[in-house]
Amino acid sequence: MATPTDSAIIDEQKEVIGELQAHISKQQRRLQEYEEAMREYEMLKERILHLTEMNDFIYETACEKSNGVAIYIEGVPENQDKQLTYLLRAAIEFSDHEQPAFLWDNREKVNQFCSDEFDKEESVLGWSGFDSRFGKIDNENRQLTFYFSRDDALQLAFGKYALAE
Repeated sequence: MATPTDSAIIDEQKEVIGELQAHISKQQRRLQEYEEAMREYEMLKERILHLTEMNDFIYETACEKSNGVAIYIEGVPENQDKQLTYLLRAAIEFSDHEQPAFLWDNREKVNQFCSDEFDKEESVLGWSGFDSRFGKIDNENRQLTFYFSRDDALQLAFGKYALAE
């Protein structure tokens, strides 16, 4: 039979075990946060390396419209992570544009857009050709936008470009 002293010792040990478990949980969360930060760092490092080595950045201004300039960029890959690298490279290249620059990865679609030869009401989401538009650089508002599709976009913070408040 346990004596009151043994019971007090057991309660004290349970309390210590509880504190240790809480400490372990906290350390595990910190480790996960560190690992996530390291993954982001490695991805950013790779993207910056690719940016600095990108010699094949070929583009042309397709047209100017009232809401901005449409720019076709040659050789943009389908992989969205790599498209993001092209957007960052374009943000450097067009950092002094006065009008917003809309970036396109399909020459045919940007030409249709420029000549207004497309069905604006093709679907509920609008013209499917807008899926070939992958970025927008707005220097006046200091905004950089990455388009996943015609109805899904992400604002980015990069250099002078900040997230909208």
